[in-house]
Amino acid sequence: MNYIEKTRNRLSSMDAALKTKWLETKWKDLILVLIKGFLSFVLLYAGLAKLWNPESTQAYVYVLDWLPISITLFVLEILPWVEIVVAVAVWLKPIERPALWVMTGLFFLFFVLAIYGNVMGWAMDCSCFGDQFETTFNKGMIVRNHLFFIFSIIILKGYK
Repeated sequence: MNYIEKTRNRLSSMDAALKTKWLETKWKDLILVLIKGFLSFVLLYAGLAKLWNPESTQAYVYVLDWLPISITLFVLEILPWVEIVVAVAVWLKPIERPALWVMTGLFFLFFVLAIYGNVMGWAMDCSCFGDQFETTFNKGMIVRNHLFFIFSIIILKGYK
């Protein structure tokens, strides 16, 4: 084999490696965007549902009964707006990273609250998504919120 053929073989193997790396990167980016879109939709929907029907969130008064009523009412007023703002902010490059941290924090709090509600034996609908879906405190809620939390960590780790 002469020098030109050796060089051609080396270049073609390098080209294949670059194409493989490019495809891996594109698939990873696509998966991260899809997960981020899904979690953004979850937060946006939850926030809008709470604003659309604020009476449905009255269960939070009982859920947060360990807090002073003034703090509970403040949480009830601000939570839908935080969910909506974070759902939009994760798509804005200048504030994407802090918004991803806030998203992860929210899903962590929802996960902890689901566990706490199950341990305390709450048998009520938390109205996490307004009155559109039944979201009672059960093992399914723990699994769902755990998945949301894990997905948010994956996004946070994926965007460096």
